[in-house]
Amino acid sequence: MAKARTADLRVALISGRFSPATESRAKELKIKDVTMAP
Repeated sequence: MAKARTADLRVALISGRFSPATESRAKELKIKDVTMAP
């Protein structure tokens, strides 16, 4: 992921279900594009 950012690639996280842990991890990794199914 670090290499993707240094290459100016957009990083996203997509999950098939909602999870507070996934949401928290995305924030830790500074991933702005997060989609989770309800």
